[in-house]
Amino acid sequence: MKTAFAARHRKRHWAPSTGVVVDYKDVVTRRHRGTSLNRYLKVRHSAYGMANEFWNRYGSNLVKQKEGDEIPILYNPENPEDAIVTGPVHGGGLFSLLFGGIGFIFMMIGLIGCAFLFWFRLR
Repeated sequence: MKTAFAARHRKRHWAPSTGVVVDYKDVVTRRHRGTSLNRYLKVRHSAYGMANEFWNRYGSNLVKQKEGDEIPILYNPENPEDAIVTGPVHGGGLFSLLFGGIGFIFMMIGLIGCAFLFWFRLR
């Protein structure tokens, strides 16, 4: 949930811009279920006439961007070096939406179950 609140805060208070991918690194993770490949992007953007570069803190296995591609970002106006790549596969937005939705479904099932139990006890 912390990721969802942080993403919401950034969307409301950070400035949108466009950055250019200047580098990337592919990280292979080996686990008992197999391997996965996540791509982390290094992005350059300008704010207040200054060029800034950052490595995106979130990697994704859905990213296909390469050097020279333009990409949407959000940056902190108080510290333009603090920035993230935006979009459904960056910043934990998809992850938060998926698990938030599943949590909501289970919550509704629980509430409906409690309502039925309460209703049957009154009969």
